[in-house]
Amino acid sequence: MHVVPLPRHLSPAGQGVLELGGSPRVAVPSGRLLGLGRIVAALLGGSAQVGGEAEVTLTLGAGDGEEYELVVTAEGATVTAGSAEGLFRGATTVAQLVTEDRTVPCVRAGDGPALAWRGLSLDVARRFFTVEQVKRVIDLLALYKFNVLHLHLTDSQAWRLRISAWPRLTGPESYTHDDYREIVAYAAERFVTVVPEIDMPGHVLAAVRAYPELGARTSRPIRSSRFSTRGPR
Repeated sequence: MHVVPLPRHLSPAGQGVLELGGSPRVAVPSGRLLGLGRIVAALLGGSAQVGGEAEVTLTLGAGDGEEYELVVTAEGATVTAGSAEGLFRGATTVAQLVTEDRTVPCVRAGDGPALAWRGLSLDVARRFFTVEQVKRVIDLLALYKFNVLHLHLTDSQAWRLRISAWPRLTGPESYTHDDYREIVAYAAERFVTVVPEIDMPGHVLAAVRAYPELGARTSRPIRSSRFSTRGPR
């Protein structure tokens, strides 16, 4: 069994496996969580429903935050958590346990985060990623229980976020306001927080090229300090 990160508790729970089939059902406890069920169903290649019999059942119970308990038997997989976020973390464990023949081993697992901030920095300033590519990164972060996407939007190479008052900052490879909202919303549905980075006062040559008047002016060149390892003369 390969799960990343390894849960605090993960052990076999009897013989046999859970057969998912071609379109497994994911049951949620209420219509309020149907959106979550659909995201989990997309991970498993199935469909979501409120209540009823299902191969994967998400159940609200004790606990809070991202803590969850998972029990997989030949009859079904049940994730129990005190929050939607915890249910999602448990569901991604199920998704990681799915084998090539569409089965899940019978296991018991319990987990919660060791670190509150589990992030990845994505540098879109030096190499642009389309909205769909950023979404794919978010999918991978969510699958492996990361919860922060640090988006490096500006640097000396390029400025990627359009600002209406400063239209020359960006070129064709940039994010509109709607693009950025779409990324943030997509991440939030998967319990990933997008942290934007806009550098200043350093690393802003892209902005200075677009608006030279923003650059510093000096009457003489700035010289770097020189240090000697030989000590004072």
